[in-house]
Parts: sequence; structure tokens; C-alpha cells
Amino acid sequence: MSSLLHLTNQQIIYQSNSIVNNKNIRFADLMLEDLLKSFPKNIDFYQIAAKVLLIDKLYSTQLFRYNKKEFLTRLVENIYNIKDFDLRVENGDPTVVCEIYYGFNKKLFSFASKYCCLHNVIVYNKDDYSIYDSAVRKLLPKYAKKVGIKLTGAQLDRWYKENEYAAFNNSVSDLLDAAQINIQNRKRKFDLFLWSQRNNV
Repeated sequence: MSSLLHLTNQQIIYQSNSIVNNKNIRFADLMLEDLLKSFPKNIDFYQIAAKVLLIDKLYSTQLFRYNKKEFLTRLVENIYNIKDFDLRVENGDPTVVCEIYYGFNKKLFSFASKYCCLHNVIVYNKDDYSIYDSAVRKLLPKYAKKVGIKLTGAQLDRWYKENEYAAFNNSVSDLLDAAQINIQNRKRKFDLFLWSQRNNV
């Protein structure tokens, strides 16, 4: 097991670049970027379905491990019916994340954070959302401790269970502020930085 990498602007840039420049990952990212730029709005049922399916496949959110095919219909309908979805994602509204999976028994915290984040980054060239996944759950408390922020795995689990995405998203901002990370698209690059270490710590 390796130790944590230092949390610096330079290290985040280096590790995130190593991920996005991987041939297979780069090809997948280009596919997703092309799809989201071709269909940036969430006003067409079938376009939303295509984006849901591609994000699920490329980001391993495992949406359909638990449900049958009608689950896709329900999820797309949720996104389609969210009032002012595109404007709110453009403005970085954190409450949209939980609205994506409102009414589902199974929490879709990870998928919903990725759906909003990727639209916010790719379509609007912004950096308002943090992705939640297993790498973040594992490593975020460790990095918080290194910069003097009290954040435990139990706290992340509570936010997950209680649909407190805004609290989670703010905790990432606080950590990056404390570490003096001020690079462009720092949340997106920090996620890639964490993902690069997912099997090493």
C-alpha cells in the first residue's frame, strides 16, 4: 500500500492529466463530450436516455444492477420533469442532485452527482459540482485530516443517507481552500486525482 500523494496544485494537475491522457479513457471522454455538446439540454426524453446510459457505462455507476428495464424510464422521467433543470445545473444548484433520484428506494447519489457535474463542466465550462463515488468515500476523509479538517467516513455516510449533497459538496470546497488549491476546474481535477489513487492507498 502506498502513502497518500501530496495535495498540491502541481500534483493534482499531474495526476489528473495522467488519467485523461490515457488512450482508452481519452476515447471514452471524447465520446461523452461529443454527446453532451450535441444534446446539451435535458428537454428530450430519448436524448436524456442516451446520456444516462453512456454515463452509467463509462463511469460504472451500476444503475441497472438493481432494477429492470423500466428503471431507465423512471429515471429519465425524473430528469425530464425537474423544473428548470438546465438553468439550475448551469448555476451550480446542489439541490438538483437529489431531485434526480427523488422517489427511488435505491440511492443514486453517485450517478446523480456525475450527471450534474459532467453537464456543468462540459456544457457550461464551470466547476460547481463534486463527484461522489467509492474513491471519494475512501480518500476524502484522509485528505481532510491532512489539512486539519474534521471529516469522517461516518459523516459522509450520513450525508449520503440523508440526501445532503450540498454539505458534501461544500466539504470538498473547504478542503481545497484549506490546501490552497486554486487551479482551474479544481473540483473536477481533484476527483481525477483521488480516482488515480483508488487502488494504492
